[in-house]
Amino acid sequence: MCLYSTLLILILEDDIMFFKISVVLLGLLALSTVYHQIQKKIEVNKNPAPGEMIRVGDGRMHIYGKGEGSPAILFTCGNGMGFTLGNYYPVFSALAKKTRVVIYDRFGYGWSDSTSRPRTMKQINEDLYELLDKSPETGPFILVGHSLGATEVVEFAQRYPELVVGVVTLDGTSPTFYRNRKSLHAQNTVAAAIARLLSATGLLRILTNINLLSTAGASSPKEIVKITNMMTYNRVYSHEAVEEVKALINNDQEQSTLGDIPVLILTADNLKMKKKQAEIYQYFVNSQKELLTLSSKSRQKIIENADHFFPIKKPDIVIEELLNFLDTL
Repeated sequence: MCLYSTLLILILEDDIMFFKISVVLLGLLALSTVYHQIQKKIEVNKNPAPGEMIRVGDGRMHIYGKGEGSPAILFTCGNGMGFTLGNYYPVFSALAKKTRVVIYDRFGYGWSDSTSRPRTMKQINEDLYELLDKSPETGPFILVGHSLGATEVVEFAQRYPELVVGVVTLDGTSPTFYRNRKSLHAQNTVAAAIARLLSATGLLRILTNINLLSTAGASSPKEIVKITNMMTYNRVYSHEAVEEVKALINNDQEQSTLGDIPVLILTADNLKMKKKQAEIYQYFVNSQKELLTLSSKSRQKIIENADHFFPIKKPDIVIEELLNFLDTL
């Protein structure tokens, strides 16, 4: 009996210790949540949009231009954690010395509001068209899109060719990459749910501030890094971001040609992806080959020793390629 009593006491002590640890952790989580929500309001007030907020449909969209010249270069970001100014700041700043450069935030990203409008690529293109029509930006434009943003700019050029003189995709994809890939939507939805939970509790703020998670380029100034981090832990995987992928998966619209609009396809060699995610890598390769067929003036360049995020990690390469592309026009 003595042995059983001793074991029982030890078990009870372990349970009490576990309970105490759980209470402490829950308390810290509650404090983190309250602190994050307070700081979130303060940061939003301290960091207003640098550009114009223009009413488009049921919300406002952010657009920001800098520099002089024509054609203007218009940037859009990828899906999920993208934030256009933060992603492209070194590129944006360098090219503004040569021509007009413009960034904008889709609904659900950056400073732009949320929206009840569907997140089909057709609607996203119509949002951008309306935004440009109401803004001082007159074009014509070289459109630059990273990842999912490449699909956006390609389809925009197909719908509004009169506004576009060139298209540049940065490790982008064609609609066939997403089409009927139900598992991709499931993965995106789970990732979004986890990210939103981490965001709401302030844990994402902690991860970002200790440099474990950030979408800011290393060469960006501290102020841009701070704002990019703010966007990362406040707007990560918004409802709009999830709906974009869902709409692309269910999209069965055929790709139309871009005619003779020049297209530059910058593709990361993605060696790590090739080794660890061979199936996804092959999808990527095939979808970027498809982009090559869209224009009679298309060209692809492989960026060596680069991953999917080379526009953020290796901005000098993007600057050089865009300046060369601008010269050819």
